[in-house]
Amino acid sequence: MKSLWAMCTLCMVSVAYLWAINDDTFTEEKQQIVPTTQDDCGCSPQPQIETCVTGCAAIPDTTPALTKKDFLRNLHLFANEPLSSKSLALETLLFYGEVTQNWLPETSVLDKEHLQFLQRELQKTHVEIQLRVVDEKGIVRIELEPTVVKIGDKYHQHVHKTQEIQSLEISGTIKRVGLYHLWSRF
Repeated sequence: MKSLWAMCTLCMVSVAYLWAINDDTFTEEKQQIVPTTQDDCGCSPQPQIETCVTGCAAIPDTTPALTKKDFLRNLHLFANEPLSSKSLALETLLFYGEVTQNWLPETSVLDKEHLQFLQRELQKTHVEIQLRVVDEKGIVRIELEPTVVKIGDKYHQHVHKTQEIQSLEISGTIKRVGLYHLWSRF
């Protein structure tokens, strides 16, 4: 039983990008979080679940806001970098994806290639999460089927697919912290 909880605390969650938001990557088989449905903790639950527990781990977001000055500085830095390189300027623009999308049309400092590259990367707004806890005998004790969530949104999942263990609840946030990197907190 100790190894089961140790694995649970490691939160074996696999995260994979769904690289576009306007194509057929969202299929009927995959559960999607409905962001307009919220329970008492302020996070998005599975649509069929009506409430979450009061001890929900929905921690307020303490990310500092991106100022217009910092946005423009990073945009100018990115405009002068080769597209093939990862850079702090590009990764900052991606981290603040929604702000970058909102302010991007106001600017014209990027050439066509840089603009298309940045716009393509900013379309990567969702991830697919899943969770499996396997005990020392190889038995899957807890499993969350692949679920689509929006990057940056808080979500709350009630995991009911268990074997000889109580139902599990997880909550968290996934953020894009780089060109090829995601960060998650559960």
